[in-house]
Amino acid sequence: PNVIYNDVSSLYPCSIFATRALMIKGAKPCDFKELEVSDDLNETRFGWIEGEFYTENDMWGLPVRGERNYYMTGHISGLYNTFDIAAAKAEILHVKRCYKPVFRDDSSQHNKYAKMLLKKLEGKLDPKEKGYYKAILNSVSGKLGQSHPISERSNFLAYNILLGHSHLIMSKLFDRCHSPIIGMDTDSIFSQQDMSGKWFELTDGEYTVPVLMDIKGKGDLAFFRSKRYIMK
Repeated sequence: PNVIYNDVSSLYPCSIFATRALMIKGAKPCDFKELEVSDDLNETRFGWIEGEFYTENDMWGLPVRGERNYYMTGHISGLYNTFDIAAAKAEILHVKRCYKPVFRDDSSQHNKYAKMLLKKLEGKLDPKEKGYYKAILNSVSGKLGQSHPISERSNFLAYNILLGHSHLIMSKLFDRCHSPIIGMDTDSIFSQQDMSGKWFELTDGEYTVPVLMDIKGKGDLAFFRSKRYIMK
């Protein structure tokens, strides 16, 4: 086979956990020195920077919203979270404003979510339980980002942060793929390298979860388009 389909297990749930997205209730202005642009997946001094940036990272640029997201290189202006800036390996040219998240004190939802994620990643659930846990864990990110219509549970600040964190995970995995990357999707890399196994550890200060990759398939890639693959 000329392609291996490497998939990250529960990418968005891992980023929800690591950023404590379910505890984010708002944002407030802050000084630039209060934030840290780092490729550390456990960085807690994350937030948003409005300014001007420059990146030459052809593999993972800064997201620019059009009809869909486009990952751009070059000189870009806008408001970006620190994880997206790190994922793009972008240089900060000018800072206009900075913001940091405000967290609610109640961590009960976060803790419940963390325990469910750990159980799923441990691989000890029966098929019925696994399907149930996967559906619950994956639906949370969609609910946070729901915009058509906006829900009482929509939380665009939390959604933006978890997306940026997931982008950083994928950017770091790109760096560790030593064979040409033939294609990718949100949580997968199509290449000739077997990337299965544990790559990183994420922690919220209490729980620790692994970032794992599994092989979903091998074959000769005959057709590739986002969400549609034919391998034979």
